[in-house]
Amino acid sequence: MSAVSRLVSLSAALVLSALAAVPAHAVQITQLSPQGEVARVRQVVAQFDTPAVNFGSPNRPPPLTLSCNDTAATAGQGRWTSDRSWVFDFNQMLPPGVTCNLQVVPGFRSATGQPLAGPQRFAFQTGGPVVRQSFPGDGATIEEEAHFLLRFNG
Repeated sequence: MSAVSRLVSLSAALVLSALAAVPAHAVQITQLSPQGEVARVRQVVAQFDTPAVNFGSPNRPPPLTLSCNDTAATAGQGRWTSDRSWVFDFNQMLPPGVTCNLQVVPGFRSATGQPLAGPQRFAFQTGGPVVRQSFPGDGATIEEEAHFLLRFNG
């Protein structure tokens, strides 16, 4: 074996051993929406930095559990829309006063067996009712014994 061949073999062995020493990258949620206070919620979306499921595997288990203080209003279904995106669709728009918590499913692993690292809990709430319309309206003349009608968002 020539000196050049031995040098190439040694270099290749060093590169392979260096790659084997690098720990595998854990998958992370890079974006979760909604968070904080959001008035109109119909869907929760979780985006991942690397593929969390194999492409074309929409029936994989969900990465998150959802619990809300109004179980009737929060009926819906979760699904994978791509290898990096999981969505939970509510059956209807959430009413005001709903608080929801999302937590990473214990033991969830990506398609390559990597754990889900980073934040493990997320939360959002729909806030309180808001006046959408009032009668008489803004700038209207008000009588002394006037009655008011208020229309709220929920």
